[in-house]
Amino acid sequence: MKKIVLFVLFSCLVAWSYAQDDDDPPTYDEILIIGQPEIPIPVDQVPVPITVIKTASDISVMFLVQMDEVLIEFLDSKETVVLKKVVKGDPLNPVEINIEDLPNGTYTIRFTEVKASDNTYEGCFDVAGNDE
Repeated sequence: MKKIVLFVLFSCLVAWSYAQDDDDPPTYDEILIIGQPEIPIPVDQVPVPITVIKTASDISVMFLVQMDEVLIEFLDSKETVVLKKVVKGDPLNPVEINIEDLPNGTYTIRFTEVKASDNTYEGCFDVAGNDE
């Protein structure tokens, strides 16, 4: 009887040790937790280094500029530059631009690095509350 009990205990110990083996291939759940590779960013979708923070009021707009020096241009619907300004970038302090003279409408904002003019980024926003 003791031999049977010892054999059963030994068999359980062997089965338990196999269950603890780290060389087993991971289960599907372990792959999801451990080994999800990062999804690469497509080459044609470069992250835009300028973020619109907020519209401070009807007369100014603020941007967080992460480049050294940037030309910011506001274009109307006919793609005519109606306002442009060169600003020094600071990733911690937003740049405020006065838009008091712009009439109501939707504008495209073009950001161009001054040192590397081939790096241009665009975005749109609405100017509202300004009467002509």
